[in-house]
Amino acid sequence: MKALTILAVLLLAGCSISPKPVTTPPPKPHITAPSLTALADCDGPVKLRDGPLTQQQAENLWGVDDDRLVACGKRHKILANYIRKRDAGLTR
Repeated sequence: MKALTILAVLLLAGCSISPKPVTTPPPKPHITAPSLTALADCDGPVKLRDGPLTQQQAENLWGVDDDRLVACGKRHKILANYIRKRDAGLTR
């Protein structure tokens, strides 16, 4: 009789605990790759030839370097904005 009472208590105790509801995990975020333009390597500075340069040559080469630097900065900005937007979509 004692064993039957223990079995009844265990069965009733098991019935009183409600199982946790099954939850569906959130869908995985869709992450697109950044543009290839944003990932492109930046052009380095202009290679100088041996010997002195005229002021006109130096100014022209400086202009090329400046254009390359500006283009590189724009690509980095595109990549930084992509990363900010991507990360904002991941944190909730």
